[in-house]
Amino acid sequence: MTESRHLDEIHRLRYALWGPVDDDARRVEEHLFAEACEDCAREIAMLRGAQSAMERIEEPSAAVLRAVQDQARELLEPFESELFWFTAEPAPLMAGVRTGATADRQVVCKAGEYHLDVLMHPGGRDGRFAVSGQLLTPGDLPAPAVPVTLFIDRRPRTTTRTNGFGEFEFETHEGGHFGVRVGETSSARHIEVWSAEDLR
Repeated sequence: MTESRHLDEIHRLRYALWGPVDDDARRVEEHLFAEACEDCAREIAMLRGAQSAMERIEEPSAAVLRAVQDQARELLEPFESELFWFTAEPAPLMAGVRTGATADRQVVCKAGEYHLDVLMHPGGRDGRFAVSGQLLTPGDLPAPAVPVTLFIDRRPRTTTRTNGFGEFEFETHEGGHFGVRVGETSSARHIEVWSAEDLR
C-alpha cells in the first residue's frame, strides 16, 4: 500500500478500533467507501476481528495486558493530552429524563449546549456496563444527529449519533472509568460519568 493513497497506518488502525473519531479517521472512512479500496477494507476487517477476539478472552495474561496497555499509551498519547474532562454535576431534571432499574447508575448534567442524561446498566462481572442516554436542548427538545463517543479509561472506544429522539446507546464494555464526548471539534465536551474510584 502506498501511504499517500491509503493514509497513515496509525489513522487506519484508529478508524478500525474506534470509527470516525476525528478528521483523519473520517478520511479513512471516505477512502474506503468512495474508492471501494479492497486492500484497506481487508486490513480494517482483520483489525476489527482481532479486537473482537480480544474482547472474548475472559482473562488474558498479565503480560498480554501490559503489552496492550503500553501500545495503547504510545498510540494515543498525543490525542489524550488534548482532552479536558468535566466531572458530571447534577442538573435540574428536565422533560424526557430516563428512569432505570435499581442497579442502574444515572447521571444528569450539562454538556456544553445540551442537557445530558446517561444510564449505566451493569452487565456480567463488576466493571462491565452498557451505556445509554439522551441529549436535550435547553428548551427540553430532543437533539438529533449529535455525535456521541464512548470513552473507556479515557480512551475513545466507539462513536454513534443520537436518533430522532436525541437517544444513543453503546454495548456492554469493561473499564474503570466511563465517559462520553458530546459533539465534535473544538465545541465537544468530555464528561466522565462514572469512575470505579467513586466506590472506594
